[in-house]
Amino acid sequence: MVKTTSLPDGAVHQPYSALLMATGGAPPYFWILTGISAMPPGLNWDATNGSGTISGAPTTAGTYGPYGFKVFDSNGVTAFSTGMTITINPAAATSAFCAPRGNEAELNSANPYAFLAKGTDSVGNPIDIAGSVKPVSTIGLRFRQ
Repeated sequence: MVKTTSLPDGAVHQPYSALLMATGGAPPYFWILTGISAMPPGLNWDATNGSGTISGAPTTAGTYGPYGFKVFDSNGVTAFSTGMTITINPAAATSAFCAPRGNEAELNSANPYAFLAKGTDSVGNPIDIAGSVKPVSTIGLRFRQ
């Protein structure tokens, strides 16, 4: 009997993994994906090791399926599941807010501020990065990642 009755939701660009489970019969089990629905972009169906696994990192939000799965045991006894879907949610928006440090009043929005960062790249070559910023406001500084 197929023990897995639903597939977990996923999110765009996040690792996804679902292992189909079966009970009863004579292990090992062998899985077949039935139907014509394609896996969500970025996910793969794999049944090469005697298990049914869906894994990868989805690239497109949406609801996919329905999927059906057929499992048979080493004696040839079969079981089916149908109607399973996978929902891939949009990627979560990330943003970072600067935490107040107590010196914000010292920033004058009329003055530009310069910075210089020095270091080396992965093979030891020197790198210097210089720039300047001019604060628009010292209240509610926000950076998006």
